[in-house]
Amino acid sequence: EVETRFRLEHRVAFWHMDASGGRRGKPRGASACEVWRKIGGAPPGDLSECEFVGAPSRSPYRVAYALDVAGEMVHYVLRWRTARGEVGPLSETLSATVTG
Repeated sequence: EVETRFRLEHRVAFWHMDASGGRRGKPRGASACEVWRKIGGAPPGDLSECEFVGAPSRSPYRVAYALDVAGEMVHYVLRWRTARGEVGPLSETLSATVTG
């Protein structure tokens, strides 16, 4: 989920859905959630089109933008990562406009 109510900032919230559909923290074994983004254009086809933003261990994750990015669409892709560097599957793409 991407919160866009802040000027020049997105807050990317992430969680694990349990078997009953409830929100939980991280899945078992995960230590962080990788956040990748693509600024502008069509949503990315794969991670080669994205840049790595960070790997926070807590949600939400704050991503700040410069004024020249205001009005641009940003596409985010996330995936869980273990302390050993093993990664899970990619999330669906989340897209949001940077508020100026």
